[in-house]
Amino acid sequence: MPPTPTGPPRTSVSSVKLPHGGDRLVDDTYLRRAAGDAGYRLEPDRLTQAAIRQPDQVSHWIAAAARYAATHTTHQLLTGAAQTLRDRLTGTTAGQLGGDVEALAAVCDLLADVAEDLDDALRDVGRHGIALAHLDPPPLVDDPTLTALPAALAGRQETLDASGQQPAARIHHVTGGNPLPPGRRRPRRATS
Repeated sequence: MPPTPTGPPRTSVSSVKLPHGGDRLVDDTYLRRAAGDAGYRLEPDRLTQAAIRQPDQVSHWIAAAARYAATHTTHQLLTGAAQTLRDRLTGTTAGQLGGDVEALAAVCDLLADVAEDLDDALRDVGRHGIALAHLDPPPLVDDPTLTALPAALAGRQETLDASGQQPAARIHHVTGGNPLPPGRRRPRRATS
């Protein structure tokens, strides 16, 4: 019987049309995640076309997305390690602590550094995503149904401030009150 593959199943593999007419399978899971966390929806076919026209911009964004994916994975791994060490320490007496206390301190210190790196990586995704979102047709489409994380929005804003462009307004989810801006509010109807 042949061995079965191990590891997590691939969740998002797209068939990307290549310019010479062939198809190539590209695992774009990390690209979609980075785009989603920055408030964009990825259009893989358009990304291929953008790579033809603007290879530098596409490569910078993909590198930022890969850095974000690696940092996010590291953050998740260290968070799990810290929780495991906390659980282990909870059930032990003072005489049995051993090296777990030092290990937890080291993991928590590294976790703090990785959290900063995670914000920086997501800021880069947002910063480089602006260039792709302004191409015609855009491989990154601003998706107001997604919640852009604050670091990505900061990266977008830094880029727009440097270029002098005005950002397109994002739709914010309203949890209460009037969802329309002050100048566009409908008058209240009198009830009889």
